[in-house]
Amino acid sequence: MRLRYTVFALCVAAIVASVPLFAEGTGTQSAHWTYGAVFSNQNGKRQYLGLVSQPDLPAKTSPQTNSTRNTSTPYDYEIWLVRPGATQTLWYHSRQETFGLLNSPHQENSYVDNQHKLRSLVKSARPAKPLALPDNSSVAHSIGISPPDSLKEMISKSDYIVTASVIGILWNERVPIGSPNIYQHTVYLLSVESSIGSQQSPVLLKLSQVGGTQPAKEENASKSGGLSMAEDPLLTIGQRYLLFLRTMDDPLHFFKRLGYVQGASGGLTGKIADLDEYLCVNPLMGKIGLKDGKTTPVDSAQDLQFREGPQIFNLSEAEAVALIQSLLKP
Repeated sequence: MRLRYTVFALCVAAIVASVPLFAEGTGTQSAHWTYGAVFSNQNGKRQYLGLVSQPDLPAKTSPQTNSTRNTSTPYDYEIWLVRPGATQTLWYHSRQETFGLLNSPHQENSYVDNQHKLRSLVKSARPAKPLALPDNSSVAHSIGISPPDSLKEMISKSDYIVTASVIGILWNERVPIGSPNIYQHTVYLLSVESSIGSQQSPVLLKLSQVGGTQPAKEENASKSGGLSMAEDPLLTIGQRYLLFLRTMDDPLHFFKRLGYVQGASGGLTGKIADLDEYLCVNPLMGKIGLKDGKTTPVDSAQDLQFREGPQIFNLSEAEAVALIQSLLKP
């Protein structure tokens, strides 16, 4: 099966939406979040602990003043709240049971978690389990995708170069949304371990790619339990990767005005992505497995090579990072 890849090549813009976390004056939550990703923050070191589905959050009450908060002790948890199209971050001080919005203009305000909801949330955070494609999934080939000539070229096209773990799936839908076709996207949640180069990425990123586990709604749906692209292998929850990520070119701000990324497939036009999702610079070469301390192709069956310059595969992780850093220099 061959699918036109031009829709996905549109890319997605990295515009992190900021939405109200609480409804002012009502004592109720105004935003329903898909996941809360919990990170511990000990002595300046951040560690991913797990996800909580549909997190139950405390209501925002009158803030403590700076005089009542013990500012000598830093917060010990970050809770990254995510849903399609939006991300928000809380800091949480478990000993004082205070919290607030991280990196907001009013970060000096802290709030009391009187109902201990964040304590329960932190305790219930668990890593997501890997999700495999069904045995009867379809494999398609893309059109018009070619590898970059060199590692340096791939680096030059990257907005972020990161080492990261896949911690969960935010959404997997047929696209355009509501389409009966097998063409579909999966959006992964990434816990970023380190950024290579001067561009420091957020701790949590959303990575969109072609493929997923949604069955087709067509007559042959029983023969197709999902979709994978030969040139864009799906990622595995719990695995680590070296990723070359980019945002989309939207010079006329069409998608920004629209509020989402639009594309067409099977004669249908509609939403294919949210504005705060990223793409790999190249779907095959731009995502590199990190296994047993070495860089490996995501598709081990293919012998991947750049046409020129140094190669990135079959190096130690330290060697790969040093190579990228050397090519980043003017």
